[in-house]
Amino acid sequence: MAEHRDWIVTADRPVACARLNRPEQMNSLTTATLVSLRDVLRDLSENDRVDVVVIEGRGDHFSSGFDLVGMADLLSGETAVAQAQVRLQQECLEALAAFEKPTIARLHGFCIGGGLLLALCCDFRIASHRTVFHLPEIQLGIPVLWGTYRLTRLLGEATAKEMILLHKRFKTEYALAHGLIHQAVRPEDLDRAVTALAAKLCKIPRRSLHLAKRIIRASQDLAAGESQRIELAALEELAGDASVRAGMEAYLLEHIRAGEADGPADAEGTV
Repeated sequence: MAEHRDWIVTADRPVACARLNRPEQMNSLTTATLVSLRDVLRDLSENDRVDVVVIEGRGDHFSSGFDLVGMADLLSGETAVAQAQVRLQQECLEALAAFEKPTIARLHGFCIGGGLLLALCCDFRIASHRTVFHLPEIQLGIPVLWGTYRLTRLLGEATAKEMILLHKRFKTEYALAHGLIHQAVRPEDLDRAVTALAAKLCKIPRRSLHLAKRIIRASQDLAAGESQRIELAALEELAGDASVRAGMEAYLLEHIRAGEADGPADAEGTV
């Protein structure tokens, strides 16, 4: 695995880890950091040994957000230059959101500003009970620049306004109640929870995972008929894929055993 600026990447097993390596700066983000992450994802996409990717921060925090000094310098310069830089940052986050392999954000400490938006680009988010969330951008005189639409789609307009306009800090109870994270655990259980979820994802046929992610992502902006056409097109890629039949046979075998242990089931061979 090639070296990447500000990231420590381990990818010698089915679950790869991309660890943000700026602990002295509370894992703040820069344009270079995000461009490097895009390169990391490109490498991991081409690595056939990797099925799942965990995004995390080294040290005490996941990420304190975009580097404020860099942002101040950017906004004090020419508008066209600032727009180009922010567009590049958005594209790098979009690369994470569009990444074909399942991703898990392992959250602890600060998950603030751009750090929170980085986490929202992952498929799953598991947080320690000690995680602190915050979107302080409006206090700095700027709106959210890296994907307001993600918050609005995920949380709804009312909650997105509360989170952005009132800029209050909140912890995992609020994040879990509003669907911002999928799981909240004790700090000592965080690694175990992430490992368990990754292992579950690794058991699913790889092609099926990739197609399901693609369909879910594409369907967000489509009418029902268009979304269904994407589902039909997916059959072409699944045709003759041995892993699909193997997955069905494993599923049936597992549920037959479960039925034998628990008694008669209501349905046979269904999902």
